[in-house]
Amino acid sequence: MDQQQTPGAPHAIESKRLPYDAELFKNSEEFCKKVLEEIPELGALAIVPVWITPPEGMPPALLRFRNPMEPPMAGVLQLLENLLKFSQKLHRELIGQYQMFDQHAKELADKINEYSTKLKELENPA
Repeated sequence: MDQQQTPGAPHAIESKRLPYDAELFKNSEEFCKKVLEEIPELGALAIVPVWITPPEGMPPALLRFRNPMEPPMAGVLQLLENLLKFSQKLHRELIGQYQMFDQHAKELADKINEYSTKLKELENPA
């Protein structure tokens, strides 16, 4: 097993890897090119990264048109519409999670109050 594949040696892998923003561009370009070649019905493909450590000056999304010299306006508008729909769906899901956590917090608070009352009763029997 060479040093790059040795478990527990991430520094060996890191030294051979491009900076992560450059790695994203390289891999995204290869991925988009392959998908656009295999699916002729696609006019463009967008990749929206979610960074753990965002690089400075990085665009919020990467967009690759089938023909970059003639980006179709209809395709750009469709992209914006799809991003809006995705954003709305994500917003609804986040609101649902918030409500679930809020309900769970209420149930925990009720249990804490219940146990607190029982403890007081044990400390001060009537």
